[in-house]
Amino acid sequence: MTEFTIYKNEYLNQNVTGYFHTYYTGYGNPNNPNYLNTLKNTFNNTHKEILRRAACNVVNILINDIPQVIQCQNMNAPVCVCVPRSRANMAESQMHFQISVSVACDYLNSIENGTSTIVRKIDTATTHLARSSARNNGPMPYPGITNATCYIDKSKIYGREVLLIDDIYTRYCNIDEDCIQALLSYGAKRVVFYSVAYTKI
Repeated sequence: MTEFTIYKNEYLNQNVTGYFHTYYTGYGNPNNPNYLNTLKNTFNNTHKEILRRAACNVVNILINDIPQVIQCQNMNAPVCVCVPRSRANMAESQMHFQISVSVACDYLNSIENGTSTIVRKIDTATTHLARSSARNNGPMPYPGITNATCYIDKSKIYGREVLLIDDIYTRYCNIDEDCIQALLSYGAKRVVFYSVAYTKI
């Protein structure tokens, strides 16, 4: 696990500490966490056993890493929140990453499960890489996109320390920065970020 800093910019008004488990170097590359792509199940046709193995991989990583993040940051009874998928009304078969995070949270006693705190209501474009071949309806990231396209349950995060989790962090995309800012604007006491992978550009 590696610590890094998410720096303030037009999407985010303060620096935030982040952690990631491994680098993302491109699907199919040696040592790339391809299981993250599997969990997206973009075409809704991935074999159930392959999905199960990918989900188990993510759950095991989170069960190991989340307590370390909490300890390193001296977090007090944090709530775990997921960055939402880019499209609204995703099928359950395409929500395996969030489901995996939820399973890990329920296993751990050190964090509250708030994985459904942010729900996408309006489609956005693919949120991680502008060059991605998957194109959704809706705009690319812009400042305030989380608040404009999502429902956020303020009661879950107001006055709380939040661990915000995403599958892949990509610098200059700013969807994670915008999501962090939305949580802070809705009253989160502090936000720490974690992603399973970090795009190596």
